[in-house]
Amino acid sequence: MDKTALSPAEIQRWTRIGVLAALAMLLGYMEAFLPIPIPGVKLGLANIAVLVALADHDVWGGFSISLIKVLVLGLLFGSPLTLAYSAAGTLLAFCGMATLSLLPTMHLVMVSVVGALLHEIGQLFVAQALLGTTTVWYLAPLLLLLGCVTGAICGVLASKLNDSLARTDAAAAVTTVNVSELAAQPARKSTIWLLVGLVAFVVAVFRVENMRILLALTVLGLVLCALARVRAKRLLRSMAPLLALIAFTLAVQLVVSPQTAWEFTARSSLRLLSIAAACAAFMARVPTSDLTVLVARMATPLKRLGIQGDGFVLALDVALRLVPTMEGLIEPQELRLRDVPQLIPRAYERLLARVSKQ
Repeated sequence: MDKTALSPAEIQRWTRIGVLAALAMLLGYMEAFLPIPIPGVKLGLANIAVLVALADHDVWGGFSISLIKVLVLGLLFGSPLTLAYSAAGTLLAFCGMATLSLLPTMHLVMVSVVGALLHEIGQLFVAQALLGTTTVWYLAPLLLLLGCVTGAICGVLASKLNDSLARTDAAAAVTTVNVSELAAQPARKSTIWLLVGLVAFVVAVFRVENMRILLALTVLGLVLCALARVRAKRLLRSMAPLLALIAFTLAVQLVVSPQTAWEFTARSSLRLLSIAAACAAFMARVPTSDLTVLVARMATPLKRLGIQGDGFVLALDVALRLVPTMEGLIEPQELRLRDVPQLIPRAYERLLARVSKQ
């Protein structure tokens, strides 16, 4: 097989999915610069691209956008730690949204609200696993309330974007991906060994209870970061989603069990810091181009089971190729909340135009 077995219509469809995935990544990056009045709260703008796909009842396309969004945002702007934290919420949210989107009378706003609520619940489950305490669930009422608000906002924006999209044939001009050639590329041994080492390190961190050993593992993680030339800002950003939960857990533990509160918080903080440091060092040494190769290699044996993954590989390739061209699409220093409704369709049109030129 020299090229993908996709028809011209499927090529256009999956290219559009790739552009929407790139839009999701751009919105996820843009959100970090929006002036939100409540610290730690995010609107979840990246979910707008998923909602647009679900509006066309393209469940597999919507799932592909969700998967690409989690993988690439975690690899480019976070770490596998934030990737796991986001993946649980995204998977649970998508299952709920995909089910509701199949109902002909269901509006995108309601689909988005349900997705936001499920996303918060999924992240709380991961936070409980990482921190080792159920006290994080005391935050559930506040997070669910905020989820209703942010979900409604994203639903309105997704509905407007879906109504304004210009469905042209420009995307069909994209060259197809040679999946066979990608799958034939050898995986770098260094990447495989780094992945094995990272998994072993994370397992050790979760199994160790001794504070001295945990401190030694944390120092080792920070040394690996320094050797990989990871900036402190990037390391802190990879921990950002859980910093508020750590502070909240400490406050609850001081009330419930003040004798062990500080020791518990210190152990949890060391675990998260050591894992974040090791993950950041790993990602600094592994290029994102390996991602497409690994996905293409996984897609090849799936074809023997009747599962076609060429479309997903095409969408992933389109999204990754658009990442270097995103600079200049949005000026972070000029972002204001009131400008978001106009920025989103404009960004999509520019991404689509850049795809047609490649």
